[in-house]
Amino acid sequence: FALNLMYVLEHVGINCSNWNDTGPTGECVNNTDIIYPFKTKHGAGVTGPPGVCTSIVAERPDGTVVHGRNFDWNIPNVLRPLIWEVEFQKGGKTLWTGTSIATYIGVQNAMKGGPDGFAITMDARCQGGILWKNAAEMLLAGGLTPSLVARNGMMNATGYPHLVEILSEAPMIAPMYYIVSGGGKGQGAIITRGREKEIDAWHIDSTQPNGWWRLETNYDHWGPVPQGDDRRAPGNAHVQAVGRDNMNPAAMFGVMTAWPTFNPHTDHTAVFVVAENYYNTTVWFGTGNATLH
Repeated sequence: FALNLMYVLEHVGINCSNWNDTGPTGECVNNTDIIYPFKTKHGAGVTGPPGVCTSIVAERPDGTVVHGRNFDWNIPNVLRPLIWEVEFQKGGKTLWTGTSIATYIGVQNAMKGGPDGFAITMDARCQGGILWKNAAEMLLAGGLTPSLVARNGMMNATGYPHLVEILSEAPMIAPMYYIVSGGGKGQGAIITRGREKEIDAWHIDSTQPNGWWRLETNYDHWGPVPQGDDRRAPGNAHVQAVGRDNMNPAAMFGVMTAWPTFNPHTDHTAVFVVAENYYNTTVWFGTGNATLH
């Protein structure tokens, strides 16, 4: 409860523009951190598959893991300049970098670079949640939104294994996929989450055929995909076509910008390599784009 209150107060401080002697007047921006897990995702008047994000972690022959993700929220072009990279600092020192949206206190992507570092992306599971169950989890079990669980993990994890532990165990108000990578060799996994605990952890395992990468869209990897939204098979085919020997940030960017992984729903594309402290986000504006630094 205390952690929820801390984040609520932070959100009030960011979003409430009008204050009186006793506090905010209530003229605040809608809290997208809370709304997102409560709602069901639908397209916003665009064509193509109903994408809600794709994330990939892929291991090079030397064990370095390249991490890519597409964020598919159908954010209107006029609002996409509000997507920014944020440096989270303490004592004037940057601890980690994240991609977020103005007024949104969670993170969609985040990375702490270096050999002991780690990174997170998130993909929606089941495309939203059930309102009363999500509210009950927040009020009764102290659950956070998935983006705040991710932020909490970035703030408190001491390394990749600890990050996986935090993301696997923290109570939260909606199901989610966490796709994680680390600065060590072969550190990459997809964590399938329920509200209360981990359902499955699917780690990179280069000893298995095609085990050097893991790809997640918005459906459990052990089950079938919906007939109208198969981003999984084309995405896997594009990774396989690149090959392990040729995997690098540029190649991952190519995979992430190939149809249908990249589609009319895609708002931004991020590629990062924890071990090399490489972090790059490209925001898409219809016929143009802007790379964040």
